[in-house]
Amino acid sequence: MTVMKRFACLSSLLIGFLLLAQPVVAQERLCDPAFEDCREPLWRLIDQETVGLDVAFWFMQDSSFS
Repeated sequence: MTVMKRFACLSSLLIGFLLLAQPVVAQERLCDPAFEDCREPLWRLIDQETVGLDVAFWFMQDSSFS
């Protein structure tokens, strides 16, 4: 197979994968517990999630999430 045919085949495969890929949207949100309830929105996201959820904490003192 020539180099051009390989390039055309790989390009076609890449375009096909890109067209079939589902977009993933990340939601980044900072919460300050001094001014708002940070537990309710997080519990709502946890309850609605079907695949996975990434959460980062600076300090974790609430044992209900562990």
